[in-house]
Amino acid sequence: MNISGTNWSAEYLKDSRTAMWNDDYMEFLIERVWKINKPVNIVDFGCGVGFMGLMLLPLLPKGSTYTGIDANKTLLSEAENIFKDSPYKTNFIEKDLIEYAPEKKYDIAVCQTVLQHIPNPKKILEKMKNSVVDGGRVICVEIDIITAIAAEYFHGIKQSETKNLTNYQKIVEKDEIEKDIHGGHIGMKVPVFMQELGLKNIDVRVNDYVQFINPMGDKKKHEKDVRSYMSSPKTKNPGNREENLSGYIERGYTEKEAEEQSNCQFAFYEYINKNINHDYILSARCLFISYGVK
Repeated sequence: MNISGTNWSAEYLKDSRTAMWNDDYMEFLIERVWKINKPVNIVDFGCGVGFMGLMLLPLLPKGSTYTGIDANKTLLSEAENIFKDSPYKTNFIEKDLIEYAPEKKYDIAVCQTVLQHIPNPKKILEKMKNSVVDGGRVICVEIDIITAIAAEYFHGIKQSETKNLTNYQKIVEKDEIEKDIHGGHIGMKVPVFMQELGLKNIDVRVNDYVQFINPMGDKKKHEKDVRSYMSSPKTKNPGNREENLSGYIERGYTEKEAEEQSNCQFAFYEYINKNINHDYILSARCLFISYGVK
């Protein structure tokens, strides 16, 4: 099955999601941690092009099914195209997660890097819980952005010139308080939300994948790694410096903090665009895999 994106969003999901996992680690989770040894019915909240289905179905017991929910009609069409010739039973539902009401019960509800984008993510997590049978499992794979920023290394520049975690934390806290958006620390908050919602046997793992962009290594892998890294929203042009500064000030920074953060952003953008093809970069995605039982 080939993933062939039909628009920017599909291409981004294709490149970014394939640079998140070592396949053997997911196999380890299924067989040794979750001990899934019989067919299961899975529902994926915010499925996009169905990446989790592509990764899970070949590793799960034969007869397992996959249902994906997403509000993006284009991505769902892409997902249906990806799976149309596959041997797996799949179903896709076009629905906004905020409006979605579970209508049937599944064995497992999953999501990957979705809750960070949604206000009041605990409500979505509650829907995931309500969509599984008693004894069913809820699995959330979410990034902790602060941790992930700290876990990047750029070989040709001082790290302090490209990141200021203390200042960035202000945006994270402001979003949490004023917008109920918990993207900055969602990976670490999900287990707490699970406990508050009454899930049992809650545990957390961290994905072992580290992306090593190595210009001296395999050429095809390097090209793929560069493409996936450059597809990330963090690599976008920060634009006009004056507007960039005012944007940080509007989000609660002092003028000094805004200047420091803006300098980091522009230094990062300049470094990446000049050096991505010939310098070493290590990026640990730090995906927190939280799971609990209903």
